[in-house]
Amino acid sequence: MIEIIPRIVEPMAHVSYLICTEGSAVVIDPIWDVDYYLELASKKKVNIKAVILTHLHGDNRSGHLQLKQKTNATIFVSQNFKANFKYRPLDNQERLQIGNAIIEVVETPGHTQADISLKLFDLEKNTQTPMAVFTGDVLYNGDVGRPQHLALRASDKKHQLQQLFQSIQKLQDLDPTVALYPGHIKHLFSPQFVSKKLESTIGDQLEKNKNFNITSQKEFVDTLLPQCQQPASFVHQLSHLNNSSAVDNPSQPLRFLDNDDFFTFYKSDQYNLLDTRLGDDFAAGFLQGFINIDLDGKFEYWSGILFSNNKPLLIISDEGDEEEIILRLGRIGISNIAGFWSYKEGVIQDKGISTKSFDRMTSKMVYNKIIQDPNFIPVDIRSKFELVSDGIIKNAKQVDMLESCMGEVDAFLKPVDSEIVLYCSNGFRTTTMASILLNNGYTKVKDVVGGINAWKNQKLDVVYPQL
Repeated sequence: MIEIIPRIVEPMAHVSYLICTEGSAVVIDPIWDVDYYLELASKKKVNIKAVILTHLHGDNRSGHLQLKQKTNATIFVSQNFKANFKYRPLDNQERLQIGNAIIEVVETPGHTQADISLKLFDLEKNTQTPMAVFTGDVLYNGDVGRPQHLALRASDKKHQLQQLFQSIQKLQDLDPTVALYPGHIKHLFSPQFVSKKLESTIGDQLEKNKNFNITSQKEFVDTLLPQCQQPASFVHQLSHLNNSSAVDNPSQPLRFLDNDDFFTFYKSDQYNLLDTRLGDDFAAGFLQGFINIDLDGKFEYWSGILFSNNKPLLIISDEGDEEEIILRLGRIGISNIAGFWSYKEGVIQDKGISTKSFDRMTSKMVYNKIIQDPNFIPVDIRSKFELVSDGIIKNAKQVDMLESCMGEVDAFLKPVDSEIVLYCSNGFRTTTMASILLNNGYTKVKDVVGGINAWKNQKLDVVYPQL
């Protein structure tokens, strides 16, 4: 018997897999905090014998070295990937047997230069037709992958997509009954048509996945090229970390700062400043320079973008959140934490330090303001793909927060004393963007509680732009 157990980790909806068979187990694309796999393997009474990476990941910290250290499992990667850690290369069409499972390698470059997909066969049932295929970031339920490190020259971008197209053809040839196990389900920054549902088959993709079914290489390239974006800044850093031989420990000692130490650090200008409190609490009062990233939002993603310079992090958090913060920052490759402090308004006042704040508006308040003032224009900070799928407030100005955070914050909204009302999908990103703007000299920033979701819940109209 073969059992496939997926593990989905937000906010990037990364999916790893534990495959159990006859007392042995394989882990595919493990994430950094590996105790989950060890505890599950113990519960299932299996020994982890192998760890297979479908590619070098750039959107999460991989756990292959931790698993090898704790289980002595062999790490397998594509023969086309030159790793800086000890591994066993896999050739195209090579087969591995573990228990009753046969895993066959299929080289499927396109997301990276060394992607592999893995066909899984059950020795007790059928050694000719696989029961499942693990496709990493090459094929998802509903869409296909995109290049992880997008080339700068147009000709190189086209070559990457041509590789991806050729890899897709190999997967199209699989039996329609084969179960599909991708490396992600839908998340905020996934390709447009990726499904929130994990379970699928190759047959489902042949029926419903539009990009999977493009038969012309030129059409494939022409369709996907406008949708390809440069990766977030942390992708290169994570790729480097995941190719190193260093074994990081997810468990770090907590350092709680007293008031004097905190303000000494705060005044030194040597730290990245992160405030993880709830949006309402942050908006009511925060210290100059601190950026709010709510733990209930896409915490890892925005932390990776905004704090990729490896300066130590000085963190304001609610008591009890510290261990979760360390774990989740570690998943994005951030481990340099100076210490934690709980926000104390009275202590701040006693120190004579001024704070900033901003108002939060409801959807009804924004709607009424639009009616009363025809010149009022709210600002939508979501990506263009989100606007297409979820709609936008009519006449709203669209400014992609990702692009703004990657170097354009000082140019995207002028003048700095104009009224700026931000909204996103659910209100988490806007507190982050509001803190960035207020820290950069803007003076009249507000945000919309609940974002476009709250707007639509009030039955207020939206329009759907085209790409």
